[in-house]
Amino acid sequence: MTRSPAPGLTPHRTPLDLSPLDGITVLDEPLPLLWSALLRLQIEPSRDGMAEVSATVTSEEGSALERAMARVEDEDAEDVRSEGQWDGDRLVAVAHRVAQAVEDFWRTHSQVE
Repeated sequence: MTRSPAPGLTPHRTPLDLSPLDGITVLDEPLPLLWSALLRLQIEPSRDGMAEVSATVTSEEGSALERAMARVEDEDAEDVRSEGQWDGDRLVAVAHRVAQAVEDFWRTHSQVE
């Protein structure tokens, strides 16, 4: 029997229970929403050595990811990268913080045998 995802979460290819992450936030956004959105990312080659990133997510996941990316601080205001390059950096920064939060959660909640 396959469980339906929590409201606002994208169904995943394999059953995935993100409810243990409820109540945890990253960049003031719910960790389950961010983690679910990031799990849906697809990276494909584009042109000129570039890659294209896409995901099909719920509006709740997409909005949470956009807000989290907007909260990532610009490290160097003098940098002249394009907005697309900044967006890529912000996405990676959010992904890093989300992955760290998930790792920290499982490390503190797993039982060592």
